Amino acid sequence: MLSIYRLVCRALLHNNEEKEANQVVPGTNALLYSLAAALCLSLFLLARLAWEYAANLKLQQRQDPLTELPNRLGLEAALVRKMAHAEESNSGVAVLFIGLDEFRPVNDLYGHRAGDVFLRQVARRLLACKGPDDVLARVGGDEFMIVTSHDGSRTGISQLADRVLSAVRQCSSVEANRVNVPASIGISLFPDHGRDTLTLIRLADLAMRKSKQRSGDTSSFYDPSMSDAEFRRGEIVALIRDALNEQRLHLVFQPVLDGAGHIAQLEALVRIHDRLLGSVPPDEFIGVAEQTGLIHEIGAWIFWTVCRQAQQWHEAGFHVPIAVNVSPVQLLADDFVARILAWLEAAELTPEAIIIEVTESEVIHDADVIHALEKLRDAGVRVSIDNFRPDHETGLTRNLPVDSVKIDGSLSEPEYGLLDTVSHAQKLGYEAIVERIEESWQLDGARQAGADLFQGFLIAPPLEPEDTTQFLASHADSSLGAQDSLRRH
Repeated sequence: MLSIYRLVCRALLHNNEEKEANQVVPGTNALLYSLAAALCLSLFLLARLAWEYAANLKLQQRQDPLTELPNRLGLEAALVRKMAHAEESNSGVAVLFIGLDEFRPVNDLYGHRAGDVFLRQVARRLLACKGPDDVLARVGGDEFMIVTSHDGSRTGISQLADRVLSAVRQCSSVEANRVNVPASIGISLFPDHGRDTLTLIRLADLAMRKSKQRSGDTSSFYDPSMSDAEFRRGEIVALIRDALNEQRLHLVFQPVLDGAGHIAQLEALVRIHDRLLGSVPPDEFIGVAEQTGLIHEIGAWIFWTVCRQAQQWHEAGFHVPIAVNVSPVQLLADDFVARILAWLEAAELTPEAIIIEVTESEVIHDADVIHALEKLRDAGVRVSIDNFRPDHETGLTRNLPVDSVKIDGSLSEPEYGLLDTVSHAQKLGYEAIVERIEESWQLDGARQAGADLFQGFLIAPPLEPEDTTQFLASHADSSLGAQDSLRRH
């Protein structure tokens, strides 16, 4: 800024010398100096505003707007600093993962505004519990974390955990209505349990869930004896939450072809990839999502993304329905059908644009599930039973609110009765789709059984959205009647 001012002054001095030589009107120099000063002041104010905006933006990226505590990003940065100091001083660091027990009813009964007031109260009381050098952060909807240094003894850490539990118990008033929302705490230690932020946070999270299983309102140190299955489940829960928060879910689409090689529909398949865990198969994380209730958030993201993608393809001239796998847990939600129809309307799609696939055929016989499926079909949305097997035939009747049945291609061998299964489904008026076709003999068996549609890696693998667009374009006018043509895809 000073250099700019000097340049302006030099220019004015040079201009002044020229003006004096040419007998300029008195007073002109004063005006020019005033303009220069105003210019410099304006530049200074603009620079200051830009600096303040950048600093504020950086703060917002690491701060929870509700409680004004650090968020997970801010906590991870603080944890890195704590670990570095601990290594220099030959001390330790403890990570306390605090989860409120049964907080969701607060929002459901009293509304989200009351829930926000409650969370701010929790934050204030937790601040009173921690030491001056400890770091408190809000890392999730009803989750907090404290990072504290320790000298190797667990006594002080346990005492801090007890103070936290006691403080949360006192947060029991929501808009004059008494509620009881205790907390569960999990604790991991650096360097005993891990030497990086991700490991320490996930192990503390795992120990916190262990506390919840022990009826809650207690704390637990991470114990390596915790089973590998529990550890894996804890990692997957954290993975799902991170994927939702950081928008790291993505969809691939697997084409389903008819006997002539035309694209009859696409199946949307959700994927999560983690840099440490690698690719986590849906069969593993969907089950965990159902158990934790995260399936509702995943399902909402999937349907909205599918509707937006279908809208783009429709605008490009590709009118192919997209099948979406739905958990029974989602179907039993009171607003499920209304939300599906709202997403379709928002994307300007007709109900025929999507197909609902029920992942567990046994629950088709649940009265509440059947009622939800009937409402969907009455609105024009088609329904398919996924992963149907011959031992389910006894429950397959003409009265079910179903349009198609997907049959495992591994049943193509005669002893598994694929022919009878396909025939039985078709006699009841259902479309027979043979899926998981990976070998030529499976395709031969499916064709010989008279299946209506074919799906599997041999037909076409799951494709990224841009590759799916190319596949749709290349098959827009195809007519591949021969069996050999199907095998090429």
